[in-house]
Amino acid sequence: IEEVLQGAGFSATDYELELDGDYPFREFVVQYDESDWDFLLRICAHVGIFFRFFQDGEGCRIVFYDRGDDLPACACGELLYEVQSGTRRGRETVFALRERANLLSAQVELKDYNDQTPEAHLSAHASSSGGSGRDYRYGEHFLDLEQGQQLARMRGQLLDWQRSTLVAETDCRALAPGEVLSISGHSDEGLNGDYLIVEVEHEGDQSAGFAYGDSGKGMSYRNKLLLIRAGTPYRPPLPAARPMQGLLTARIETSGGEYAYLDEQGRYRLRTDFDLSETAPGEASHPVRMVQPYAGRDYGFHFPLHAGTEVVISCVNGDLDRPVILGALPNPDTPTPVTSANRTQNILRTWGGNELLMDDRVGKEKTELFTRERKNILSLDANRDGHRIRLATEEGEMEVYAAKTMRFESGDSQFVEVGQDQVVTVENAQRLITRTGEIEQQAATDLRMKAGENILMQSDRQDIEMRSGRDLVAEVGRNLSMEVRSENFELQVNQGKISINAARAITVTGQGGGAIRIGQSGG
Repeated sequence: IEEVLQGAGFSATDYELELDGDYPFREFVVQYDESDWDFLLRICAHVGIFFRFFQDGEGCRIVFYDRGDDLPACACGELLYEVQSGTRRGRETVFALRERANLLSAQVELKDYNDQTPEAHLSAHASSSGGSGRDYRYGEHFLDLEQGQQLARMRGQLLDWQRSTLVAETDCRALAPGEVLSISGHSDEGLNGDYLIVEVEHEGDQSAGFAYGDSGKGMSYRNKLLLIRAGTPYRPPLPAARPMQGLLTARIETSGGEYAYLDEQGRYRLRTDFDLSETAPGEASHPVRMVQPYAGRDYGFHFPLHAGTEVVISCVNGDLDRPVILGALPNPDTPTPVTSANRTQNILRTWGGNELLMDDRVGKEKTELFTRERKNILSLDANRDGHRIRLATEEGEMEVYAAKTMRFESGDSQFVEVGQDQVVTVENAQRLITRTGEIEQQAATDLRMKAGENILMQSDRQDIEMRSGRDLVAEVGRNLSMEVRSENFELQVNQGKISINAARAITVTGQGGGAIRIGQSGG
């Protein structure tokens, strides 16, 4: 209230707040397409606050109340009820007084939803002895049951004072709404007493000021009052709801930094495009939720929006005080990644340059997932001339892990190229098997085979050949055994000599009656 008044030029001495109640904090209240007067009426009526104007020699003040007991008496004092007789009266009177009854709802039921306590069932009730039916309202802005009961009681009081009212007609010029009028002299004693003036309708006639007064007809001044019994709790009528139709645009705001300004629940701060306030960045709204295509407990979908992003918002139940972000809108400052230049592509690109690209060009279909500048990439290319998959990291390391079996299968050739060393560590056995072809191991320098126990080389159907461009050295820790089961054993040195050295005996044995021959130069 004070913010609106001071923004309209009121000083602290131009208004008074005679309020006794405790009022709940509202996270967000929007004034849109309404004057300050209409806005004040709306926000005050919501919590049962009303106001009147007080004028004295020092000026005029607007005074806000939440209790009828605090209202002053009329300056005119007590007014006598006196039926008009057509004769001149020497004093101001009440000359008509009639009761009026309204059949209104007997019960008030309020219901709301607080997104901070989604499990809470927020429902409040109030009832009266008179009336019929139920006045049901949803979205009255209460956060818990206590606030709901307070509002339900106020809505019930609003109905109760309207059930039985009085309409009075007077010629007293001093009457104003928000004052207590005392009436006496009525033949029905039940109608005498104190009343709160709710409305005053003024009617004046200046025709008596015409030439000779010939045109003067009726009273020069009269008014019509709407009254309720003093002591009846009064609450101002609620203005007709003005639900927001359509959508609005806004901008995501941040209090500083490069990244999106999110709270602990992933909500955003925004500033609507119609906002005229000069609040600091990040303070033009309460935290606002954004609609997501998928959400739930410990799972969901969320791509954070950054400062300056244009968004479109809607309002829950048409209530501007409850906005939700529907999505982001591209514009020339924040363009879409898909335009006429790449209309066959479907792109998901993050602020950091991470991208999922799906190209739908006929015959050149492709899906790629990569980081900024394509430094790490997974490419699935379905080109009609040849399908290809590529997984690469241009600068860093790559790790592939499986808790259980990992299988690689190639329908054609497989090539493994390593820029430096290759180390293969196997917990148990390792087998390298070819079904039809050979196995070739080639080293630019040495080729080493080392086993903690045995090394077995076996050829089932053909030969085993060992060739050395220079020396062949076999070093055995204990025995060396070479067995030829059939055919011959031949040891040949084309150039040079054969030396057999033994620390002990040398035994050459032949079986089957054949000779043992040692010769030199064919001899």
